[in-house]
Amino acid sequence: MKRFIIILSIGCAVLLAGCSSTPEKAAEKHFKETMKNHSGITTNNLKVSKVSENGDEAVVKIEADLKYDEEITLIKEKMSWKIKE
Repeated sequence: MKRFIIILSIGCAVLLAGCSSTPEKAAEKHFKETMKNHSGITTNNLKVSKVSENGDEAVVKIEADLKYDEEITLIKEKMSWKIKE
């Protein structure tokens, strides 16, 4: 029983740590995680602002200067260029 309570407490702590206290923080976290998954993209001057909030729904505006720099290798197959995977 004690082990169950400890595991439950750790699980709750992890869930609470993943929660964001404001819509702006949640949107910023989502944006940064999305950008991490795209190599070649860097962001500067990130600005996150709440446009509106109504009960359990909010609209947030994200502005950033994006720089995209990537080299892509292509191959020609049957007269058509495709990304080499």
